[in-house]
Amino acid sequence: MRPRWLWLLCALCGAVCPEHSPIYVDNHKGQTVAGEEISEVDRAEIQEDLLLLLGLHRRPRPAFQEVQSSAPQFLMDIYNSMVDDEDTGDLKLDPEGVGSAWKDFNITTVDKQVIDESDLIMSFINHGSKLFKELDLPRSQLLWFDLTEVPMDENQLDTSLRVYQGYAEDALFDYQSVTLRIFQLIGGEGETRPDDIQLKEVGARVLEPGYVGWLTFNVSSAADLWRMFPHSNLGLFMEVTSEGGEQLVPGQVGLVDAYGEQARQPFMTAFFKQQQLKRPLPRLSRFKRSPNGKRGKKKRNRSNSQTSSSSLKDYIQKQEFSVCQKRNLYVSFRDLGWQDWIIAPDGYAAFFCMGICSFPINSQMNATNHAIVQTLTHLLEPFLYPKPSCAPTKLNSISVLYFDDKQNVNLRKYSKMVATSCGCH
Repeated sequence: MRPRWLWLLCALCGAVCPEHSPIYVDNHKGQTVAGEEISEVDRAEIQEDLLLLLGLHRRPRPAFQEVQSSAPQFLMDIYNSMVDDEDTGDLKLDPEGVGSAWKDFNITTVDKQVIDESDLIMSFINHGSKLFKELDLPRSQLLWFDLTEVPMDENQLDTSLRVYQGYAEDALFDYQSVTLRIFQLIGGEGETRPDDIQLKEVGARVLEPGYVGWLTFNVSSAADLWRMFPHSNLGLFMEVTSEGGEQLVPGQVGLVDAYGEQARQPFMTAFFKQQQLKRPLPRLSRFKRSPNGKRGKKKRNRSNSQTSSSSLKDYIQKQEFSVCQKRNLYVSFRDLGWQDWIIAPDGYAAFFCMGICSFPINSQMNATNHAIVQTLTHLLEPFLYPKPSCAPTKLNSISVLYFDDKQNVNLRKYSKMVATSCGCH
């Protein structure tokens, strides 16, 4: 970290101080160190390119981070239960149930299949009723979720509502059948008035006396409608009735409503699969082609972002003349100042492959048969046939847990982000 007096001096002089690099690399001495300092302009461009890589058009700016409520806790448990598939490198839910998601949130085998298939999981917090105060329904039983941040280019796999059932306050509950029904609130055409509201049942379940845990309801049809027609989203209503049709308060039968404990409040989760469309790649705007066809850096008015240091050049030269190996490369989200919207991780180890693939090829180079043949061909005709290249032989995925602008929590998987092994190709 640079001395505080230096930043103050820069501010007084109107100068732009170099900032700590968010990229950490191998220094060829068994250590991972921060790259050279960068300017504010470079930092802003790195942020822009990484956001595009993460599939975001701009940086989310949530009003606050509430990680103790049920919606983020669910995805935090899922995040902590992810493991790499040995064959594909994709992230999947640990079948051994590491973490509390399996037990606390009642994850089933079907849920696991949907989670494994999903590229994006969104968990929505309850924002309360969006309806008129004149509506004659208990407000603690009205639920409303903001779907305006849901991407339209993702295929919806499933959407579920989870409601927590604890211990019943009313002893009579043990002696009668009680049903929890979930209704979708549907308004009339045009301006919606309280008298126009109709209830459409989207799920029902007879409660089990003595059961403690989360109840799951499929609300995919309602969520799909809200996604296509946001103005139709009037929310959901929880209705609890006895066998004789008597309306009950959720707390009487142990159900947690919208006014209950944060960690047990109802929440909705949607699962999406990315369509087979290529995500926009970073523009790499720090570089442009010069008139002579060579790639060079953009000209800058700031003197502190001109050329790489000689030590970095020496390091690269040493790496180029060493054997093809995996090298350390770490991208720090925290050093980019993204800790206000990214919950986890603080950054990730991307690694990279570097080194030569020359004869004789040894086992350390992890070479393919084709690379061995190409090496021999290069020895015979070095000017016609190039050497094999040092490249990743296996790539794994990462997942990022973050808030969007509406305080909803997103768990997105990114494939082929980590070089786990290198070899000659």
